[in-house]
Amino acid sequence: MHILIYGQSQDFVGEVLSEIASLGGKVTVAQEEEGALALLGCEKYDVLIANVRAMASGGPQDLAFFRYLAAHHPGLQVLAVHHYPELAVSDIDSSQLDRKLLELGKLAVFNLAKRPGRLELYIKSMLLPETAGENPVQEVVYLEKLDDFLRKDILTSNYQPIVELDGDRGVVAYEALARARTDSLLGNPALLFSYAALQDYYSTIDKACTSIALKNAIPLSLDFDLFINVQPRSLTDPNFTEHLHAAVIAGGRTPANIVVELTEQREILNQKMFSAGVYSLKEMGFRIAVDDFGEGNANLELVLHVAPDILKISGRICRFASSNKVVRSMIHAIAGMCRDEGILTVAEFIETEQDTEIMTELGVHLGQGWHLGKPVPADLIVQA
Repeated sequence: MHILIYGQSQDFVGEVLSEIASLGGKVTVAQEEEGALALLGCEKYDVLIANVRAMASGGPQDLAFFRYLAAHHPGLQVLAVHHYPELAVSDIDSSQLDRKLLELGKLAVFNLAKRPGRLELYIKSMLLPETAGENPVQEVVYLEKLDDFLRKDILTSNYQPIVELDGDRGVVAYEALARARTDSLLGNPALLFSYAALQDYYSTIDKACTSIALKNAIPLSLDFDLFINVQPRSLTDPNFTEHLHAAVIAGGRTPANIVVELTEQREILNQKMFSAGVYSLKEMGFRIAVDDFGEGNANLELVLHVAPDILKISGRICRFASSNKVVRSMIHAIAGMCRDEGILTVAEFIETEQDTEIMTELGVHLGQGWHLGKPVPADLIVQA
């Protein structure tokens, strides 16, 4: 079983952990709403235990959070916990609070002040009857706040090769991928960037990651292009392109051998500023790639606005090419269209020799995936 606890107060988290002390499995603790939502988007949880933090005259201030959970995570058992007395400081008593929360869907409400021990009993009887009476080992992991993580300066980069498919399969470029140097949940890039997106830290996280990627890539030969991931919303920051250009020069490279890979996390809100950022990058000599083509509602619109030099076909599509004729036809059409327009294509998630051969036959120019090379530090690439 995997339990997620969301609570800003250490006292609340400690109280819940003591309540469920005899339950086994893994417990992950998030102190911020954005962190909890990012975790839910990246991992499967059986139970979420969330604190009802405060109440106002119209109801709990965070009812919207529970509404979101009810709508987007219907398979998740949500336990809303509070420890208000029978009459709260507002005009709403705890029974009214319970009723408002229960209206939202699959949700149970617990008042720890009134009935200690009921939370654990509920989980055992309703969710884990097979563990009742046992005392299994419990693992507790904490998700750092994003600000605290960034202040620690523990981000680093690994580099995954991108190879030519229709030639001798030589490496032509490396993609820089963000990692953490120490054990941290935020060492998972999907979680890191999802968390950053939910906090509108687009430019902040991209500036940190691109600077580190370019600094750590110094040992790599300038014969290889370098793909740097950037979220489109970062380009609406008027200082971002200048920051990137300065980081490239500091890393001993030029914009000509840097590919800015646009990785869409959220829709672009300021299209005018985004277009200005793209224009600025192209004027400086950067090439542009669009990542995960074929995935997401705005993907085609992004391609039309950007006019990219490189198109990366989503690995979630490529992995079905060996078993699905429609997917093969779609990739063949994309590759042909791009070839006619002078756009290079990259197939992601190349995991087998069969995948490599299929993508070559379909006319894709370049490939990337564990079969062709895993992400590793730059020093190991130089030593190989």
